Amino acid sequence: MILFSLLTRSDRPSIRRFFQLSAISGLSSTYCFYLVMQAAADPGALTRGDGGFWALLQFLVALGVFCIAQLKALGLSGPIVEHAIHDVRTRLVTGLQAVELRDAERVGTARITSALSTDTQIISQSAAPIAFAGQSLMMVVFASAYLAIISPTAMVLTLIVSVVAGWAYLTHSQVVGDALDGARARSADMQAHVLALVAGFKELKLSDEKAFDARMAAVNSSSEAMTHKLVAHHALSRDFVLSNLAMFGLLGTIVFLMPWVRSAFSESVSESVTAVMFLISPLFGVLGAVPQIVLANVSAENLVELEKLFESVKTSHGPDAEEAATSADRLNDFAEIRLDDVRFRYGGQGADFGIGPVSLTLRKGELVFITGDNGSGKSTLLKVLSGLYRPTDGRVSVDGRTVWPDRATHYRALMSAVFADFYLFNQLHGVKNLDPEWCRQWMERLQLQGKVRIEDGRFSSVSLSTGQRKRLALFAALAEQRPLLILDEWAADQDPTFRKQFYQELLPVIRAEGRTIVAITHDDAYFHLADRRIHVAGGMVTS
Repeated sequence: MILFSLLTRSDRPSIRRFFQLSAISGLSSTYCFYLVMQAAADPGALTRGDGGFWALLQFLVALGVFCIAQLKALGLSGPIVEHAIHDVRTRLVTGLQAVELRDAERVGTARITSALSTDTQIISQSAAPIAFAGQSLMMVVFASAYLAIISPTAMVLTLIVSVVAGWAYLTHSQVVGDALDGARARSADMQAHVLALVAGFKELKLSDEKAFDARMAAVNSSSEAMTHKLVAHHALSRDFVLSNLAMFGLLGTIVFLMPWVRSAFSESVSESVTAVMFLISPLFGVLGAVPQIVLANVSAENLVELEKLFESVKTSHGPDAEEAATSADRLNDFAEIRLDDVRFRYGGQGADFGIGPVSLTLRKGELVFITGDNGSGKSTLLKVLSGLYRPTDGRVSVDGRTVWPDRATHYRALMSAVFADFYLFNQLHGVKNLDPEWCRQWMERLQLQGKVRIEDGRFSSVSLSTGQRKRLALFAALAEQRPLLILDEWAADQDPTFRKQFYQELLPVIRAEGRTIVAITHDDAYFHLADRRIHVAGGMVTS
């Protein structure tokens, strides 16, 4: 079972202690039951002083051992599960950063967020059921041993019934697993639709027809998830009823049929029935935990599958591989970046759109504008130039050294960027030792003074207008102090006055700080300010 394989990866000593404590708990509870049975067979032993006091003392000691062992075992179950979840989250987050942008886009945001939130939460909620199932299983083992001693025949019958019940659960486990897996996939779809409802709230408010279609997409995904879960629920319900039927059939067989088949069995009927009843309680505890464990196992399978997927597309220049890079590979600056006959194709999405062949040279200190119509390939070219997309063909080099596959991470470290679909972090990640005077000057230049403060490396607020958020994103990019700044239609959301200031005042200041600038723009009134303008049409550099 994938779930238990996942749990045993992180803290095996704790797992061993859990099973040891569960075994002690099961043994002591069975011994308590044995002492109760003995005392019930001779109720006057304590008053006669015929060993009754010694039996009572044993009972109290065994009961104390049972309580302490059970408490400690349950106390271990939570940390075992949570440490396993923490480890898998860490591996997934690390794995995500080791893959390329194109691979992350193929996996999809909904699947990644569903795995890291929903699936891990389901496994976390399974901690108590797993602990109770483990302890109940130990009680079943020792109770079965006791039953075998007092009545081998009853033990054989119990074993047969248990095997049949277990076979029924295993037979339906694939059906249940497939149904729950389908429910998870539909739930991920629903999550994506709900995110669209929130992100597109303004647009949907303007159109009842669009809002209805978007809402029904989410509702239909929820309905499909419900259908899959009901299939699993019905299968588990049938199994539970059948297991109850089997257990009561076992008791009926012991009480009504076995004395008739074997007269000698009549002497142990009462004791056998009592032992079976004691055995049934933990056995039902195990069976009762099965639905939650099955659900957690499906989530564990999703996590392991995603982890393997990240591992399979992990590039040789990922974070782990880069640790072994020599100092000669590290890049702090550049003189020239070249793209020679570079092609990139998306593929796998119907239309095989892409760019290339593209050949161009970018020199240190230049201000370069990239222009072209919408859909011409400008943003794709920018992602190839920035090292976010690996070229399908051709060569990207920096100062004569080939970037792919061994220097991509260090190559990307030359750049900071504000993309059209930028994400504004509320913290300046990776930025150390900010100069307060530099911060003050740039906050004034970006007209953000009095609106945002920097407190312990964090922005006091990111709840700003779109244009102001973009200015704050530019501040964060400049704070990284990298030699190449990439801007994707940065000025599109600025008012005309600040846009003019950006082109005529801010870009020269940025260059004066020693940066090379590559910017996608449609503002033809300012084309003359660039050292060069690269025009893209149909995925090709035309001028």
